[in-house]
Amino acid sequence: MGGWVFSSPSSLTRSNPNKNYLNRSIISCGLPLYGELLKEKNKRVDICERLCEKSSGCEMKPQRFNLTIELVPTSVWFSSLYQFYNRTNQPDQWRKIKVELFEKEGRKCWICGKEGDRFEAHEFWEYDETNHVQRLRVIHHLCRLCHKIKHIGFWCYTKDGQRKLARAGLTREALIRHFCKVNNCSREEFETHETEAFRIWRERSQHEWIQDFGTYTPEIAKQRTRKG
Repeated sequence: MGGWVFSSPSSLTRSNPNKNYLNRSIISCGLPLYGELLKEKNKRVDICERLCEKSSGCEMKPQRFNLTIELVPTSVWFSSLYQFYNRTNQPDQWRKIKVELFEKEGRKCWICGKEGDRFEAHEFWEYDETNHVQRLRVIHHLCRLCHKIKHIGFWCYTKDGQRKLARAGLTREALIRHFCKVNNCSREEFETHETEAFRIWRERSQHEWIQDFGTYTPEIAKQRTRKG
């Protein structure tokens, strides 16, 4: 796995010498992993190839859902702000973000509005398709169902994710029902949206992305940039 390269006060470029992203078998909690290999008829079949077949010829019109699937390009797997704080031994900084979210938004899911005590902070990224910049736009607390749909590639298309989903007492059908309820849509609309999400993921995964943490840029990154 490559290290961090600090390129500007608000940008981080993650270098990784290993270009064979789709064949990784590294597991990281909460991050999508679609390159897990299966054995079928004595032949190794990449899950990614199966998903590519689903989306061939897809001409889906843009959907405006409150809850959407967000699949991270392979070249920036394991490179979230959450992962950064873990790797640099700064877990208190992530907890600080969560505390601020509770104070600002209350104890409810930002998407579906479910109230409770336990929520997962989700990083919402936007993509500059021309310059290949992945920019952290905002962080919000989500309930476990909304968050799992965001990372449905991991939870429903990898063996590790499927095992963890089962241990949590959930199924893919439960996630689909939640998606349809929140968005007031049909199962067919979900499947179309999922297919399009994987098509976009496949295209974005062909590129190296520059990461920009924006207003969330860690102080340690700013200090290293100034020294450089």
